[in-house]
Amino acid sequence: QRRVHGTHWAYCPIYFKEGESSNIYHWCPKSDADKTHAFNKFRLPPEIITFTDEEYNKYLKDLNKSWTKEETNYFWDLCKRFDLRFIVIADRYDEKYNRSVEDLKERYYSIAHRILEVRGEKSHQLATFNYHKEFDRQRKFLFEKYLLRPREKNEEEKHLMEELRKLDQVIRKEEREQQNLQRLLRLCSRDDPTGEENANDAIVPRREPRSVRKTAYLRGHIMYAPLPVSQRVNEKVSLILTELSIPPKPLATAENENLYDELRQSILVLFSLQKHLRKKELERRELEERSSKTNEGTRPAVSALEDTADKRKASHDLPDKSATKKLKFNYCLLYTSDAADDLLCVDLGGCRIIKKK
Repeated sequence: QRRVHGTHWAYCPIYFKEGESSNIYHWCPKSDADKTHAFNKFRLPPEIITFTDEEYNKYLKDLNKSWTKEETNYFWDLCKRFDLRFIVIADRYDEKYNRSVEDLKERYYSIAHRILEVRGEKSHQLATFNYHKEFDRQRKFLFEKYLLRPREKNEEEKHLMEELRKLDQVIRKEEREQQNLQRLLRLCSRDDPTGEENANDAIVPRREPRSVRKTAYLRGHIMYAPLPVSQRVNEKVSLILTELSIPPKPLATAENENLYDELRQSILVLFSLQKHLRKKELERRELEERSSKTNEGTRPAVSALEDTADKRKASHDLPDKSATKKLKFNYCLLYTSDAADDLLCVDLGGCRIIKKK
């Protein structure tokens, strides 16, 4: 048998560049100990805008009076070292300068924008970018406030959003019903010839005209087919047709087909109008109840005083209820074996009545 030799491993530092080791160690094959890391090709450092001393003295010196050239150079060295990771830069920043993350971002983006403007590099992505320090602080504050919010607030917001969604659905449904009602009214009035066809299509989807059909078909098969509505509505339509003494399958002629379609369409219009009428009647009752309650709560003060005087006058003729004693009665159901045997031989107190012979 062939003997397989094992791989020798070593605990070596990671090389991001050839000959430049880091303080991060990992296990790797001993043959790859001196090679650069395999993912080093994905480590693309950002493009950092640089400037010269002449550009700083001419364009950047008066950009922000609170920054000196020494501090700006120190900040730029940290940007190059930590690849514009502003959180890490703020953590390593010298405490004597007392700079926040937002201050560092504002300084970098303002200098970059000014340098690109002077050089005329309008195609650069930072040439049109404007950093707002106060907006960034407000965004972080609100985000932190959102994260520290208790669970009850989250549940309340979720509940409100659900209620808003339901309310939105109700409003859309009301709008659709209102539009359908307007179409039905136009259909019944027959005054708007342009809207009549749209109303018909909204109530009953019309079949394809005979002139458009390119294949042979049976008129009765299409005529006797149920309407493209629910089964319950089809049953109601069939019931109305039976009450009108219309046969379930009339002779399938062209004239009968048109009359049959118009009749079923008129029945559906009637159903829709009845539905809207019932809804409006219910709304009218609710408004009347609210109006009556409002009128009862806002009666004139004079009539209220008269009612109070009448009640006081009537109360003088009645005895004082506080002077009467309240009597409480406790009821008990008495059951004896004698009562179960013979109801006619039991006295009121439960004693058995003995009849002498």
